Amino acid sequence: MLKIHAKTDVGLVRDNNEDYFYIDESNRLVIMADGAGGHDHGEVASRLAVESCYQYLTREDYLHDTPDIRQTLMESITFANKQVIVYKDKHMQGSNMGTTLVCAHIGDDEVSYAWMGDSRIYLVSPGSSAIRQLNTDHTLYQEMLDRGEVGRSFNKHILSRMLGNNPYTSPDGDKDPLQQDDILLICTDGFSDMVTDEKMVTVLSEQDLDLERAIDKLIELAKGQGGRDNITVALGQAG
Repeated sequence: MLKIHAKTDVGLVRDNNEDYFYIDESNRLVIMADGAGGHDHGEVASRLAVESCYQYLTREDYLHDTPDIRQTLMESITFANKQVIVYKDKHMQGSNMGTTLVCAHIGDDEVSYAWMGDSRIYLVSPGSSAIRQLNTDHTLYQEMLDRGEVGRSFNKHILSRMLGNNPYTSPDGDKDPLQQDDILLICTDGFSDMVTDEKMVTVLSEQDLDLERAIDKLIELAKGQGGRDNITVALGQAG
């Protein structure tokens, strides 16, 4: 039986939450966005992106009929990107409104996912205390790191891909097998910047794990490290 829970918190510094998420257990979906562009603009972008993505995936059982879920998830992000751009051009010309977006479909023995930006997907195997980031950050820092060109002072949060700027920007997508008891952890950078992989595994490896209680603990860990940004975490486990 699939279990999915998620929660968002404004954090300790900001007065506006620009993160947005939607979970749908019946369609086995987690969709999450981290908006950018200042007060209100980021909040609008993230919500519009998530809602557009979900609309695309659930139209006329499209998600259930597709032969390639990974490709369909990628197409949903491309669709959401165009919706954000249309809204921005119509209502907020000249703004720097944009957002990250990540979506995952959690099957019984496989997870398919797609993303644009630096919101992350982790696969945690509590039995072996193992954790692995499944996606790669779409940031200039990551691109330079891959080329061995990063200096110590380089800003790690300049996005190389995001929704809201270019209708031709492409998302990435992939799929991975799931083992029994594996947990998917999906989060915005307000969480991943604050909590180490080791601490994530420690919380998710506790006996008699309750996903809702685990999310509360994880968010409190992020706030305990300063909570400088909005914090959003989703946990999914196929049983």
